[in-house]
Amino acid sequence: MCDEKESLLPDNDEDTGKVEREVTSCSSNRLVRMDDSNHLSKIQQFREKCIETIKSRFFWKALLLGQFISILLCGTGVTSGLLADMGVHIPTAQSFVNYVLLGLTFTMVLACRTSDRNLKSCLKTWWWKYLLLAIVDVEANYLIVKAYSFTTVTSVQLLDCFSIPAVMVLSYKFLQVRFKFVHIFGVVVCVLGLGGLVLTDVLTDNGVKSTASNTALGDILVICAAVLYGIDNVAEEYVVKRFDRVEFLGMLGLFGSIINGIQFFMYCILYHLY
Repeated sequence: MCDEKESLLPDNDEDTGKVEREVTSCSSNRLVRMDDSNHLSKIQQFREKCIETIKSRFFWKALLLGQFISILLCGTGVTSGLLADMGVHIPTAQSFVNYVLLGLTFTMVLACRTSDRNLKSCLKTWWWKYLLLAIVDVEANYLIVKAYSFTTVTSVQLLDCFSIPAVMVLSYKFLQVRFKFVHIFGVVVCVLGLGGLVLTDVLTDNGVKSTASNTALGDILVICAAVLYGIDNVAEEYVVKRFDRVEFLGMLGLFGSIINGIQFFMYCILYHLY
């Protein structure tokens, strides 16, 4: 009826009102159909984009590399927990080799560069910034490894996820990143779960008294390390996007080796003295 055209004018006011109501109804129906069509079109576009992303090589490469890194981190956590159980507490020495290897690889590449952003120019302009960043990274690794002496591997691995809300807050403040409601909701759920885990550790001692000597202190160390990791990750994203990853890893390897070496040397002196 909406598609039919009236060839005659209405005879009276009643017919006029009827025609107006029919026209209004037809217009509303057309708007509803247009909205439904736009909504379905957006859903279809989103579905096609998701399928295209899943089929892309970049998606699977990122996914597999991320899972591989997760396995390595898990292995690091398990071995650190085993060392703590055997009475080996060397958090500084465990990270020293990592910084030395970074320095031997990426610092050397940065030193051989002939462009403007080489090792010499970075030391002249950004040396103090990379020094502070290296301190944050070294102490984050120290705290996370030290926590294995007081709490369990499970608590450390789970509480380490506190770096996610830390990264979101810092990215919002300094990188001007804006997040949607679903991201904020996920972080809130994450923080509530971490709070429940800490409360469980404090109240029940996590049921493992032989390996968890002080779960509350261990959980606090992990949370402090997660905050430092958040600062480090945001700074890393800023440097990598503005310059490149070779510069970041090279400068981190250089200053990290120096700071970690000094800290390890002081620990050895104090250990022999006391």
